[in-house]
Amino acid sequence: MVFSSSVKIILTHLFCLNIILCIISLAKNNRVTAQHKSIAEKVYISSSLFGLLLLFAALILFILSILTPYKKKSILLVSVTICTVLSAFCFLISFVIHYSQWNSDFKKYSISAMNPAAWYFALFWLCIVALALCIIITCENQLSG
Repeated sequence: MVFSSSVKIILTHLFCLNIILCIISLAKNNRVTAQHKSIAEKVYISSSLFGLLLLFAALILFILSILTPYKKKSILLVSVTICTVLSAFCFLISFVIHYSQWNSDFKKYSISAMNPAAWYFALFWLCIVALALCIIITCENQLSG
């Protein structure tokens, strides 16, 4: 049970970190406020915002799963897992579009000049880690109750 509570704390912090990183990546992106957007830019921005909304939903559902009794917990944990997978998919779309459309930004190697694609790639991998933790918690709940 100690393992389960520490994993829950780590997962909650990981969701919060993902949300903060997503807000930073959107704030650093000058394409969000551009007047005339191409189709690629619209898909890029909308998938980023949709990924952020899915992260908020996953965080809220995960907090609810901590507070609910065991009978309904597995349904909420499956919902958290689905939201995390969809969020990772959205960030992967944002990364691929940014990398394919604006590849010249990758010539900067300074951490202070990290472009939004690097932020989205980090968000994608953090979502994969969160997904693994969701699966661990779901399996542990299935085995214990």
